[in-house]
Amino acid sequence: MPAPTGKRVPSEILDENAPTHTPIPAVELDDDDIVTDSDSELATPGLTGTKRRKNLDLTFTPRRAKRLKTFGRDLCNEAGISEKALDSFTSLPSLDFMMVAMYARFEKVDAALQNNGNMKLRQLLEDANLRKDLNNNILLCLLSPYLPAYVTGTLDHFTKFVCDNESIFKIPKEMFDDYGLRATLSRAIGKFLDTHRYNMKEKLTASCVNTTNILTLSKNVADKIEINMEYLTRIAFLRFCFRLHSILCKDVIVESNPSFYCPLFDRYIPDVTWNWLRGCVKGLPERVVEVEHVSETASPSSNADGPTEDQEDGQESPDRPDFSYLEEEQGDSSTIAQNKKGSSNEDTAVGPLSALLTAGKFWNFVDWMLTTFRNEAHERSKGSQIAFNNDVKHILTNIFTQDLVDYSNSSLPYGISKEPLPPKQLLINEKLIW
Repeated sequence: MPAPTGKRVPSEILDENAPTHTPIPAVELDDDDIVTDSDSELATPGLTGTKRRKNLDLTFTPRRAKRLKTFGRDLCNEAGISEKALDSFTSLPSLDFMMVAMYARFEKVDAALQNNGNMKLRQLLEDANLRKDLNNNILLCLLSPYLPAYVTGTLDHFTKFVCDNESIFKIPKEMFDDYGLRATLSRAIGKFLDTHRYNMKEKLTASCVNTTNILTLSKNVADKIEINMEYLTRIAFLRFCFRLHSILCKDVIVESNPSFYCPLFDRYIPDVTWNWLRGCVKGLPERVVEVEHVSETASPSSNADGPTEDQEDGQESPDRPDFSYLEEEQGDSSTIAQNKKGSSNEDTAVGPLSALLTAGKFWNFVDWMLTTFRNEAHERSKGSQIAFNNDVKHILTNIFTQDLVDYSNSSLPYGISKEPLPPKQLLINEKLIW
């Protein structure tokens, strides 16, 4: 025992029975609490171990379930709903079940909101004013002077163009996020395209029969649409294709309308069709000069640089494409062009042309002509974009000039607006290219 230091020591220290620390109140544990032995420094004084929750077992004890149900009913009273509204939820045996039930409820609410939104979009798609505007804008797109094709891939590109240009078509982008709504819109665009192509072909037919000048034809095709020389040139090209297609198909309409013939056609018409055409067009000379045919594997091409002096006189052009694989099938007037029997180039030489020489394939024929012109322009331009653009412009200008000679009997049609095109048309002409 240490020696006395002269200071008074409290009696509590000297009492061997005195407690060594201040007592703490007893801790009340829930049924789902446990106490474990622990040597941790964080052990609560007065307890043999550390108080902690169960981590794995989420099942409610009867006492906890009763307290949870009471709490749920109190919330229902505060919210002004039935006291039993949450009984089915608070009666679930554990938190796992509650989480699954909550997620299912959220999914149900989200689906209801989405269906409500889709219903509004569907009603918008069926709106008469929106469909009318969409129909007019589709016609505006179809008349674009820079349109690459009228059938091939047109529906997909038009649908994407509508999706990417909400400012023009006034169709929310949310409509394209739903597969069903997008399919419905695509079908509507397809119907509008079919209707406009049919009407345009009918007006092209009437213009050839009635020898309508290009300006009147353009007004009939593009009613209430601002047009300039580029639009007129493209419409003249469409009439050029229609006249040539009718001759190659030996349409009966050509027999009563010799005006279908154009001097530019000489390089596109095979000999067998030329002989038939001579019976329809008075004064059409017989081909005397033999054509130096190109290789059998070469596909028919077109060089629309305009008629040469020899062509205008009815003579053969030395670079006229080889149409030797086209011949009339004996005894079958419904088949316009067939492969020569025994040809080893059945799949390559004919290409797509023979399949396009039917009345129902006119717009496919137009696409074929556009592709042919572009391919030839690419070959002549040798990679120069400026040369390519000038070549294509030269081809279309020759066709337009010949159309003026054949139908308008004047150097230039009158009444062309010199005002700039509306912004909508400028945007379509610039962006609707693929």
